[in-house]
Amino acid sequence: MLFYSKNTDEESRRKFMNIELSILDWIQTLHTPFLDKIMVFITRLGDAGIIWIMLSIVLLLIPKTRKSGAVMVVALAASGCFS
Repeated sequence: MLFYSKNTDEESRRKFMNIELSILDWIQTLHTPFLDKIMVFITRLGDAGIIWIMLSIVLLLIPKTRKSGAVMVVALAASGCFS
């Protein structure tokens, strides 16, 4: 019974990997000038942590998430000091 279980797990992994690769192949066919510009913009947000700075500011502005925003600001400052 254990052998059957291993084969089933391996088959499941292969099926999942095939589905994942199919999805990734489909995503790669979505090249348009407009989407390319959007993706370049999103990628550049990650440069210098701009996305995290913006997110921490948004969290600080919302009273319910202010504590999380403060923790995020401290974490960003600490990571800037140690890197």
